[in-house]
Amino acid sequence: MMLMPTVQVFMTMMVQLVLLFAGISLILGIVNEFISKNFISRMLTNESLRGNFIGATLGSLTPFCSITTIPILVSFMNAGASFGSSMSFFLVSPLVNPVIISLFWILFGWEITIMYGLLCFMAAVILGAVWERLKLFEKIKHHKISNLSSCNSKDLEKPEERFHIRLQRIFKSSWNQFKSLMPFLILGAGLGAIIYGLVPEGWIVNIAGPENPWAIPVAALAGTSLYVGVETMFPITKILLDMGMGIGAVMALTITAAGISVPEVIFLSSIFKMKLLLVYVSTILVISVGMGYISVIL
Repeated sequence: MMLMPTVQVFMTMMVQLVLLFAGISLILGIVNEFISKNFISRMLTNESLRGNFIGATLGSLTPFCSITTIPILVSFMNAGASFGSSMSFFLVSPLVNPVIISLFWILFGWEITIMYGLLCFMAAVILGAVWERLKLFEKIKHHKISNLSSCNSKDLEKPEERFHIRLQRIFKSSWNQFKSLMPFLILGAGLGAIIYGLVPEGWIVNIAGPENPWAIPVAALAGTSLYVGVETMFPITKILLDMGMGIGAVMALTITAAGISVPEVIFLSSIFKMKLLLVYVSTILVISVGMGYISVIL
């Protein structure tokens, strides 16, 4: 293992990550200050395609972590939101949010990122409407979840307050968000640096390089075994890209890690009946593999 190059990679990545996530944390603080879950729930009561569009739009703006999106989904439906629009929100939230879009922009460029965002958004709108028509809401287990906690937002509406008070709260929330991300950034940068130092570049190219036609579906399946946030995945995937892993395989790996990690599927099984669970898992796998191949074409 090359010690000095590995340390240099770690330090370079940490500087990049600190600057990047400082900006992202500020954006999340602004979003959390002005968008509450009660507001979202009220917006999702529309059962038409417009409701699905609103659900997908709100999902793309709200930076809820993937495992927390599950009880939030139930809380929306308990509050009267339609199944279809709630599922559009649920599909988009972990896959097309400010964090993952920012990271994809850096990793893959604006063309692939915009295509990814648009296709995932349209898929969520359409699938939410189709699942509503197919009455898949009958495959939801009937129970309520209370005392929910999200990654960084509150359930209650915030009363009207002076701007400087809200500004102070935004900066405080952003700082707390940034501090909570730091251990994961260090972990991700450390793992990325270790991969750089230990794993032969030729091995990465042979197993998951652009010349291997099976690299994308294999990477999509491998992503389901990972329970790490996108902030941890970013430095790892950046190193894998630099070492020759194909763009499609990296994208497929990241999408499934964000959308259907094993702990999330286990949690979902307590809420979804088997048919709906299989439909959801299959959907994320198809999206990840499909986007992987589309990114290669682009």
